[in-house]
Amino acid sequence: MGKHIHIWLHRAPARDAFEESKHKRDEGGRFSTVPGKGDPNFHKAGINHSPAMKHHGEAEAHHHTKAQEEFAKNGDTPLHQAHKTAAQAHSMALEEAKQRATGFSGEGYENAAKKAAAASKATQPLKTKEDLHAWAASKGIPKEMAEAQFNRFHEHGKKLFPKLSPEKLAHSTYTTAKSEMMTRGFAQQLEAHKQKSAKPNPLTDKPAASSFEPGQKEMEKHPNYNKDDHEYLKGKGWTNSQIHQRWTAEHKAGQGAASGKVKAPDVVGVVANPNFYKK
Repeated sequence: MGKHIHIWLHRAPARDAFEESKHKRDEGGRFSTVPGKGDPNFHKAGINHSPAMKHHGEAEAHHHTKAQEEFAKNGDTPLHQAHKTAAQAHSMALEEAKQRATGFSGEGYENAAKKAAAASKATQPLKTKEDLHAWAASKGIPKEMAEAQFNRFHEHGKKLFPKLSPEKLAHSTYTTAKSEMMTRGFAQQLEAHKQKSAKPNPLTDKPAASSFEPGQKEMEKHPNYNKDDHEYLKGKGWTNSQIHQRWTAEHKAGQGAASGKVKAPDVVGVVANPNFYKK
């Protein structure tokens, strides 16, 4: 009676995986992305998952490094634990993204990604009033306007959330005030504030009226006195006080009397010269 030896051959795991995922592939062996073909719950394997894997991989490495730095500097602090938790969350999201990209499972990716995002957010330091001042300064917003916005929303926040910790209330106030200062309405307020608080240019703007009103002799003693300039400005409605202030500003700036300034071109002479524009 003959003996039969049965030998069971096992395919490599990778081959098994390929065979088992056939229902998710098209005729060319590629994962199906056509609606209605393959597994209806399948998420476009191998397509657009590289950015997600790259993001979670970099985030995991970042939080892992930060956790080590914080532990070496301050020990097992809440911040160290937060970075450690974030690293673990991104690691799980990365594994889910890898599963989805290779066509197997990946069913919990959305949930894992949300948990990773929340864990990362928890490692961010809470913002303060000083942070709002710094941000406002970078945008050219006066400190007093940023202070007013912060105080307004801070008082409102205390009434709405009386049990919120001072640190979290300040962070919430920072976020709300910053959003407010990015609106069109605030931009209009800022422009009005700048115009109102702008300092006049003594060399270009008409000086403000003054109780000091010099007489003709005093005007003639001014180092920048010029009869034509004096009469011209008087004709525009300027008082001696305003003209005196303008001359004083020009003198301090190193400008001489009006007679030494460049005069307007003789338009009549230009027109009378037929070769003027033939150059």
